[in-house]
Amino acid sequence: MLYVCYDNGAYMNNRLPALRRHAVGAWTTTSPVGKATSGKLQNRKNLTDIMIAHELQYVAQASPHDPRDLVRKASKALAVDGPTFLNVIAPCPRGWRADGAETIELAREAVNTCYWPLFEVVDGEYRLTYRPHHKMPLIPWLKRQGRFAHLFKRATRRSSSASRLGGQRMGEAPAQVRRAQRGRLARVPAVQRVSAPLD
Repeated sequence: MLYVCYDNGAYMNNRLPALRRHAVGAWTTTSPVGKATSGKLQNRKNLTDIMIAHELQYVAQASPHDPRDLVRKASKALAVDGPTFLNVIAPCPRGWRADGAETIELAREAVNTCYWPLFEVVDGEYRLTYRPHHKMPLIPWLKRQGRFAHLFKRATRRSSSASRLGGQRMGEAPAQVRRAQRGRLARVPAVQRVSAPLD
């Protein structure tokens, strides 16, 4: 059984409340930017890591900008006897406050900044499935999204929020990427069971 998550980084069908799926610093309806706050303050939950911690036989991240990789991973997951998980980045024009025509380009940039690394975990073994030839800087990608516009305005600059955002996913993914980049498949380390509920 394959579960596919179209990961838009939030629950966009609920009027954008600040939930655990939103990135830190993002503008939401329940964490609007103003004098009291500079956006959502908590780090987002990494759903892919949660599925890996449950020791599924196959877990992967994909992007719609690379349909061949997406189809290959879906086929691989469907061939497994048992539960599998595929997390696909899905930029949301309304929630990300970006032009709908830029959805695929935003997904491509998420991958090329390493915000959204493409990898798979098969029976606990990490394998990086794409390595950018030239890693793009994260800040220009963030600036294309209106949900982070407040982080880059001079008057309301929140360097701690911007740096936390840059390190949030960048801090989570590189451990996964480093394991895959060592030139061999790396075993997933023992992980604590996740006790916090998914929002």
